[in-house]
Amino acid sequence: MHPKYTAFIKIFFSLFNANFIIGQCANTTTITLNTQTEVNNLLTTTLNGCTTYAGSLRLNDASTIGDKIIDLQPLLTLTALGRDLIIQNCDSLVSFLGMQNMTNVGRNFLISGNDLITEINYFDAMTNVGGNLSITLNDKLVSLNHFNNLISINGSLDISSNDSLIQIEGFSNLTKIAGNVNVDYHKQLKKINAFQSIDSIGGATDISNNPKLDSLFGFDNLDTLFGNLTISLNDALKAQLAFSQVSIAEKSIIISGNDSLNNLSGFSNLKTANLLSIFSNLALTSLDGLEALTKVNTNLTIRNNNALVNLNGLNALDTVGGTFTIRTNFEMQQIEALSHLKFVGATLDIDNNDKLVNVNGLQNLNSGQRPNHRKQCFAE
Repeated sequence: MHPKYTAFIKIFFSLFNANFIIGQCANTTTITLNTQTEVNNLLTTTLNGCTTYAGSLRLNDASTIGDKIIDLQPLLTLTALGRDLIIQNCDSLVSFLGMQNMTNVGRNFLISGNDLITEINYFDAMTNVGGNLSITLNDKLVSLNHFNNLISINGSLDISSNDSLIQIEGFSNLTKIAGNVNVDYHKQLKKINAFQSIDSIGGATDISNNPKLDSLFGFDNLDTLFGNLTISLNDALKAQLAFSQVSIAEKSIIISGNDSLNNLSGFSNLKTANLLSIFSNLALTSLDGLEALTKVNTNLTIRNNNALVNLNGLNALDTVGGTFTIRTNFEMQQIEALSHLKFVGATLDIDNNDKLVNVNGLQNLNSGQRPNHRKQCFAE
């Protein structure tokens, strides 16, 4: 055969193989790996050497005996996915070793139901998650202190129902979460000290139902809350020290059912909130931490805080645009901290505060705009 034809054939097959590989890598279907053998063969056989894949990858151990997924090192050269990465119900997997070169997940990233995982490590090369990042139902997970090169999550962050999780740290370079943040339903969680670089959360933030949480730090680079903030049912939480730079809350802040909370010092820069509700915090003795607050656009509610004796901390409050409720705070003795309050847009409801002897402190409330008062039975 003439040498030029031989060269042509070689070039043809080279182009064919290149197009085949590109076709495989450009495929957007979901590849599901149910066994260790399938994990072993992914890059060498299924993807024909590709290091990126435009579709989704799902690891879901379906083996009842033998060939269970135990080792992700065959995935070492995989660097990016165009769609989802799901690692779920791999009940023999003890480590994510092998994922350390993964830099980008185009859509959702789920780690859930992996019974033997104690630490989520080896993802520190990851810089972007294009959708949601969910870490849920990993019963043996103890700490979460990685993802330190992750910059953005273009969906929501959900860390929930990891029964053994004790602390959340890390995420030190994360600056943007486009959706919601949920950290909830952890039986053992004691400490959150993370998310120090976040400057934008597009949705709601909910830190709730963590009965042993006693230390809450982080979110220190946020100036504005665009969604609702809820901190509730964290029975051991004594002080809320996160969100220290937030000055504007465009929606609601709800602080409720935190049985050990005694102050609100984390909100020391909060100037304006759309709605603020503080209720059923049994150990809350003062509202220290709200000294910068001047305006609540709609409703302000302070109720069922059994140890609250006064409203110190609201000394700069000037305006409540809607209803202002002070109700069923059984130790409340005086409200003189409201001396700067000039306007309440709807009802001022002061009711069922058993030890309140007078309403001194309302002297600057504009009489022309003075709302209706509910009856308050004053202590003698």
